[in-house]
Amino acid sequence: MNSGSPEPANELSFILNMKREQTSNVIEVVSEASRWIKAQLSGAGVEFAYTPCEADNPSTFATFSVSKEQGNNLIVLDLKVAEINSKPYVFAQVLQVGAIQGQLFPYFADISSSAAKQSLMHYIADFILL
Repeated sequence: MNSGSPEPANELSFILNMKREQTSNVIEVVSEASRWIKAQLSGAGVEFAYTPCEADNPSTFATFSVSKEQGNNLIVLDLKVAEINSKPYVFAQVLQVGAIQGQLFPYFADISSSAAKQSLMHYIADFILL
């Protein structure tokens, strides 16, 4: 356990307090990963919507959305970038708007390494080529 507490029930409390005190690290990690994702999407000519992380929210994350029509359906690639243990993580999912099935192809990964970033780019490319 990170807190060193013998009582597992205190772990979440420890993490909450730590994140409240280290907001600048969260913002730095999320912003750096977001800049990289923005550069990749822009460099490939992919249109996207972006919401940056917020300085006043210690559990902040950034979001990206890429939309495309497939037949009569609108599908959306939704990416969320967050900081976990000082590393950037991405949660991504493909959503079919208005469909009963809703969420398709969820993806969650630490994107701090080059190999992990390349895996994320493959996931995004698969969506674009869908």
